[in-house]
Amino acid sequence: MTQAATVRLLEHCADIRLSGTAAQPVKVEQNVGFSAPTAEIDSPQLTGEILQLKMSFDFEILDSLDSSNLGFNLDATEKCENGVRVPV
Repeated sequence: MTQAATVRLLEHCADIRLSGTAAQPVKVEQNVGFSAPTAEIDSPQLTGEILQLKMSFDFEILDSLDSSNLGFNLDATEKCENGVRVPV
């Protein structure tokens, strides 16, 4: 457990910055996924802030608060190919 971490999911070209506190730390569990009180996601298909995030390593959101500010990039200018962001 830690108060901050960055997870990079190469298959989805996603950078996820996780932050927490001593009372509510960031947790990373092998073969399961990760969780954090606050997460900022930056990927070609999804961007925004998620509160109380629980996510698998397959880029599947398992749980979060409804008040999260998350959006799909319908007009994305990049796509993910072989772990690299390339222009559309």
